[in-house]
Amino acid sequence: MQDGYLTTPNYGANSRAGLQNGTVGVTLDAWWSGNGIINGIAASEGQTEEYLIEHADDYLYFIDSLLGDANYGIPGKGQAKMDYSIVYFYAIPKYMESTAIAVLKWMNEKMDPVNFKKLTIGEENVHHTLVDGKYFPILTPDAQEKIPFDAFNKADYFLTGIREDDYSLYWQCRARKNPRQQFVWEGMNTEAQKTSVGIYDAVGLAPGFTIYGANKSMLSQLTTDYLTSVITGQGTQQTHVEFIAKLVSDAKLTESTAEVNAWYETLSD
Repeated sequence: MQDGYLTTPNYGANSRAGLQNGTVGVTLDAWWSGNGIINGIAASEGQTEEYLIEHADDYLYFIDSLLGDANYGIPGKGQAKMDYSIVYFYAIPKYMESTAIAVLKWMNEKMDPVNFKKLTIGEENVHHTLVDGKYFPILTPDAQEKIPFDAFNKADYFLTGIREDDYSLYWQCRARKNPRQQFVWEGMNTEAQKTSVGIYDAVGLAPGFTIYGANKSMLSQLTTDYLTSVITGQGTQQTHVEFIAKLVSDAKLTESTAEVNAWYETLSD
């Protein structure tokens, strides 16, 4: 940190340029930013993008999770939350209740494996290819000078997690639209990482919480501020005891925890 390799804010666009030119060592960013990051590092190093990917261990390393300690998480174990929630839903206004049957039919048809695949990545050997169990987009222009897979640029609206195993396979097809994105996606999303540090967020499928729901944003913000200050040494410094006390006083930690735990105890194994 003293040398400037760890900055605050140390994520996304705030530190991306520094990561590319070697003045920032650690950042938090999304997989789709890999395209620009790798291009930038290659330009700074005077290398080709292909060389950078081929010798990736010399330039980039993905940290799947920090290890927990006595104050946070499980001591000595890394944990990364995996979303397990309802993100999309269908809303039918009461004055349009006659269309409810059509909507339900649509939902059922989308669950069909063949339909789900066509909606999200199209037809095999027309829009994508299958090589060794992996889906790749067809990016070679056709007779009309159109790129076949471009027809599915907005298909992520249909690529919801209702078919979990298929979702991950088909999303990889989208990530493989260029080698930089493919490299970052595959480096950040491995089965080994999922097994070793992945934890499903059970609260994602919970009904609405009155207390926790009203304080979730504040709990998250205070936690982010605290962890940033601990890691970087910048910002307001607190002991862990002071941090917990602030969560209790400012974000109803005690009441929120009791509410969530009461719901969790109603779940069956």
